[in-house]
Amino acid sequence: MDDIRIRTHKELSGVAEKYYGFTFRQWLFLVLTGIITVPTYLYLTPILGDEISSWIVIIMGLPLMLCGFLTLQGMTADRLLPFLKRHYLDFGKPLEYKTEKELLAEKEAKKNKGKKQKEESVQIIEKSKKPTRAERKQAKKEKKALMKMEKEQKKEKARLEKQKELELKIERKKAK
Repeated sequence: MDDIRIRTHKELSGVAEKYYGFTFRQWLFLVLTGIITVPTYLYLTPILGDEISSWIVIIMGLPLMLCGFLTLQGMTADRLLPFLKRHYLDFGKPLEYKTEKELLAEKEAKKNKGKKQKEESVQIIEKSKKPTRAERKQAKKEKKALMKMEKEQKKEKARLEKQKELELKIERKKAK
């Protein structure tokens, strides 16, 4: 006999039981925020004044309320914050690109832990740093000069081959 399956929509997976219009999670963080902010406001108002103490209470209560009420892409704020930290703080650093030679040198240095190996790996790393604009220009000029020399050598070689062919033709005519 065939299996009969009931189709459920994705929206139903996010349904939570509500008590007086709020979920349990929202009630929990609402009460926790009230427990922390109300005494703080009552304590700070005579000392700092009404306006400053209200701003301090808002700043204190905002993260707690976010944890209770904020959901992005199905994740609550307390689960979302570690991802945001990882993305913006941990991976916000510039990446270091290393060649295979550098990686091998570092591995060997770790294995041997010898001073010579470490010095060599440091020298390799220093050599592989990004060249300056002047160094790039100089390298480009050198490359052009090498290409020009190679072209001249090819032309000279082709000229010599033509000359040899002519000499061979002349010799053949003389032999006939």
